Formats: sequence, structure tokens, C-alpha cells
Amino acid sequence: MGNSIKFTNTGRIDIILEVKECNNKKSEDIVDVLIKVKDTGIGIPKNQLDNIFETFRQIEGQKTREYGGTGLGLAITKKLVELLNGKIYVQSEVGKGTIFTIFLKKIKVLSEKRNDKIALKSNKNTLNIKEVKILHVEDIEMNREIITLFSRNNNIKIKDAVNGQEALDILKIYTPDIILMDIQMPVLNGYDAAKIIRKNKKLKHIPILAITANATNEEKKKYGHIFDEYLTKPITNKSFLSAINNFLKK
Repeated sequence: MGNSIKFTNTGRIDIILEVKECNNKKSEDIVDVLIKVKDTGIGIPKNQLDNIFETFRQIEGQKTREYGGTGLGLAITKKLVELLNGKIYVQSEVGKGTIFTIFLKKIKVLSEKRNDKIALKSNKNTLNIKEVKILHVEDIEMNREIITLFSRNNNIKIKDAVNGQEALDILKIYTPDIILMDIQMPVLNGYDAAKIIRKNKKLKHIPILAITANATNEEKKKYGHIFDEYLTKPITNKSFLSAINNFLKK
């Protein structure tokens, strides 16, 4: 869907979903799922259709500055589809558009009873605290939403900043109990923002937890004096609440 929006300047984009029940003797429901994303975009040359699912591969001649991207989206999509024992296909014609089709076979449908059990289980992921204020510094909206979701029903008050500089501006008038700091961000990155915070007499006592997908031993050794702890992406509800609980005890 993201690619269709990116590469379609005129016309339309259709998202098609078909679900077909499978005949089975078991009590649980099983279905086949067909997903199609159809657009009237720039299209893909036929001689490049076999390459687009490879990592770091983009259409030859594509204007990177205009369209952006890393050449990872379709490769990741293909792997996810295959993990579900599915197939992904592509049809395209230059100047006319592209159709991506995903076929997932024998997918189990979650029952309402099962949904209730999951809801009850998730309620156990709570902290017994009065209130804690957290400044979450992260440039990607989805990651901010995940932390906000984990904080619900836990008396955790989240304030968001989209980069290091915005975090410093917020800290002039707001003092959190804990700071969650992403590393790679525009304007001012997490390392530099944390260094500035550590030099501030009023703020240096606040625990700063780095959230990163690249927490190597070398990085921890180099920046360990800046951050109190490293949380590795993708962060889970359990690891997030455990880290917060540990620092509240301290």
C-alpha cells in the first residue's frame, strides 16, 4: 500500500480482500485469505520483476531522491508472507500500473473466547505504582504509539518528543522521572541529547534509557556512561515494564 501511494501520481489504488472458508472437521474456523493491492502507478519493467523482492534492490533508473526507500520493504514483506506459508505475486506494466497479490492458505480464525483469554492475560502486565512521568524521545510515530499502549493502565504519564532538540526544549519546563531515548533521530540524535542532559545540574540525575536496534557491545562500552540502560528494539511490553519497575525501585 505504501509503495502504491508513493508511485501513483494519477488514477486510483484499490485494496481488495477476499476470505474463503475452508471445509474442515475441527471446531476451529480456518480460512484462505487473498489480498490484492492494485494501482495505476508508474509500473515495473518486466525484466526487473524477479529482482524487486531481493534486499536493497530498487527499480533501475528510479529517482531515489524523488521516491526514497531502501529496497527492503518488499523483501521483508515476502519473508513475512512465507512465514505464514503464503505466496506473493506481482503483475505490472510500465505506465499502466501494478498488482501485488498475497495468498495465505489455511489461516486459523481467532474465536471470541480466545480473544477474551488474551485480554485477561494482557491485563496482568501492570505496575503497582502511584504515578511515573516519562519523556519518550522517538522520531517514528508507530514506536511512540507502542510505548503509549504499553503505558495504559499502569499510571504512566507519557510526554513525547520527536527528536533530541525537542526533548531539550521540553525539559526546560518539564521534569520527568525517566527518559526513554531513541538513538538515530533527525535534528539532534540521542547520544548528543543525552550528553547535554548529563551536563545539566537539574537534569543529570534523571535515568536515561536508550532504545535502539543496534546496541552492540562496542557502543555500550563507548556510551555506557551516558545511558543507564539499553533496551533493544523491537521492545516488548514485558521488557519495557520490567525496566521501568527496576528504576522505580532504585
